[in-house]
Amino acid sequence: MKNTWTKENKYSDYMNMRVKKMIGLVDLLRASKIMDLGCGPQNLKKYINNFNVYYPVDALDNSEGVILKDFNKKEFFDKKVDLIFCSGVIEYINDYKWFFSKITENTNHVLLSYHFKENNPVKEDLWVNELYTDELIAEFRKNGFILEYFDESVLWKEQILLFKKKDVKSIRKEEKIDIVNCLRINIKRVLFSSFVVEFLKSKLVRKIFELLNISKINKYYSIIDEHF
Repeated sequence: MKNTWTKENKYSDYMNMRVKKMIGLVDLLRASKIMDLGCGPQNLKKYINNFNVYYPVDALDNSEGVILKDFNKKEFFDKKVDLIFCSGVIEYINDYKWFFSKITENTNHVLLSYHFKENNPVKEDLWVNELYTDELIAEFRKNGFILEYFDESVLWKEQILLFKKKDVKSIRKEEKIDIVNCLRINIKRVLFSSFVVEFLKSKLVRKIFELLNISKINKYYSIIDEHF
């Protein structure tokens, strides 16, 4: 399949803001070697230290020194590093399971962003996959990784996750995180099910909630109006 992200697509200021927020979540002193997958204009490079070895990887030759690898042709830069960075790239990968397996073979820590389906009921045209949070976490678990950090705030309808290779001490923490995530994701799935949406869109029910003027309900209706 052809790549949906091409040279005609533009890199926005938001993408740089996302990179800045993400890199603030890790200790760069412990990440001497960093691989930036889908590096684009290499925004990450200006936030890391001189002693960090930086490997910029992308399918497009948009910046100096980029290592050209097309993930949708199953090309990968096999290099053991301390941290793999994936900012705004997973949505464009056709075989994301293969991509995750290659990532986890080459590092013990993965920092990524993703637009999850529960926060984005309507998929953008350029995206070639759509996953719920628990589905993505499950894929990393299959590859022996635990969720270390989950950004609860939605940054432009996407979230940030930090995974690390599983060890014995991680098992109990992993179970607690999974329980919380499953509860949250299942609640969102119910809230946006077709039955619930149609019920809430009825004029009588909507009028009642408008009279109650509850902020969270109003926010929920704004999402329904936008996507349904």
